[in-house]
Amino acid sequence: MYARITTFYIKREKQKEAENIYRENIIPEAKKQEGYKGAYFLSRPNESKFLSMTYWNDISNAVANERSGYFDAQIEKLQDCLIGPPEVEGFQVLIEG
Repeated sequence: MYARITTFYIKREKQKEAENIYRENIIPEAKKQEGYKGAYFLSRPNESKFLSMTYWNDISNAVANERSGYFDAQIEKLQDCLIGPPEVEGFQVLIEG
């Protein structure tokens, strides 16, 4: 399994809007992607830092949806909420509990 972690810094006044976009738009689109296994949207209380953690069957599925334009289209949905560009990292999942 493979995890993609995207770090966002979201304007305080736009945080609820970002949560709604993630829940109502991004998750339903993610569920249509080949190899998608799940996602979490995390925040630090009283801060602007948010993490999106998406899980994929393997790295090839995660890379394929990035190359297809899917990933950029999802980031674009949040554009008005963001303070700067997101940071993206990928990790091999070694242990799942």
